[in-house]
Amino acid sequence: MGNGIGSKHQEYPLVRVEILVRTLPGVPDPSTSEILEQLSTQSSNLVTSVSRAKYFQIKLANTTLRKAKANGAKMAKALLANPVIEYFEIHKVEPVSS
Repeated sequence: MGNGIGSKHQEYPLVRVEILVRTLPGVPDPSTSEILEQLSTQSSNLVTSVSRAKYFQIKLANTTLRKAKANGAKMAKALLANPVIEYFEIHKVEPVSS
């Protein structure tokens, strides 16, 4: 237990953390409103909603998966997401070769 790939306690030379930042529900987003209007017009009203997200990919050296996830969350809280209008989610944490 805890010895294979994906172990939260094993240290890896390089770990990639993928973070998505999205607008909070109920917060107006003028850009997606405009896109929705255009897509609805062009697609015979097949499109019912549009949302967008910012995608960040951060590589961390010499760390465990657990620490990489925690550090990714700290970075997102401090710099990547505005908590008044956005929330973030850690999308993926995985060891990488380069």
